[in-house]
Amino acid sequence: MRRENPGNVPNIAYMDENGVFNVTRIEMIDLDDYDPYVEEFKLYPPIELMRGCKSRCKFCQVPWLFKAKVQYRSVEKAIDVTKAYIRAGYRRIRFILPIGFA
Repeated sequence: MRRENPGNVPNIAYMDENGVFNVTRIEMIDLDDYDPYVEEFKLYPPIELMRGCKSRCKFCQVPWLFKAKVQYRSVEKAIDVTKAYIRAGYRRIRFILPIGFA
């Protein structure tokens, strides 16, 4: 985050110094432009393969958050990221596809 004020960074949720939970502006990105891990800090969360949903279920916030658009990480990038996890020593690699109807 380059030590920026979290309120200026798009696409994140954070708790401020007063304990208030905030969600910053949502900007559509290309998932391939961002690695889902941070080698420097040894952070290897589940790999996000898909973002968004068009179903607009009343109980779900995903279509609102991502403007009812669906984005996918390319197969090539998913393979590259998986290889990075393996190089880091991971043998169980998890993926995220946050839509139950796909």
